[in-house]
Amino acid sequence: MNCPKSTPQTGDVAPSGEVIWSRAPHVLWRVVVDQALLLRADGGGVLALNRSGTALWQALDVPGTAGVLAARLCETYGSEPEVLAEDISLTLLDLADRGLVSFDDR
Repeated sequence: MNCPKSTPQTGDVAPSGEVIWSRAPHVLWRVVVDQALLLRADGGGVLALNRSGTALWQALDVPGTAGVLAARLCETYGSEPEVLAEDISLTLLDLADRGLVSFDDR
């Protein structure tokens, strides 16, 4: 496994064309027994994330690209950052479809 030695944090700069992901501002959430429960303040049901989804949600404390988020989660899941970035991208797209995350494609 090849996890980055220093995990990117605040002030990360995305290469041109990469998407910066963040939590949507209107989402209420809480972690209960290792599950993040998400609720859009403007209506909709509750979405319960599994452990890996919850870890991703918590990694969004600081917005970042899928690659940056993968680097943050690399050691936790023992996977290569590139593999994690693919899985993370799919999850983020699903959360975006539900209006739970937003993105900025700089």
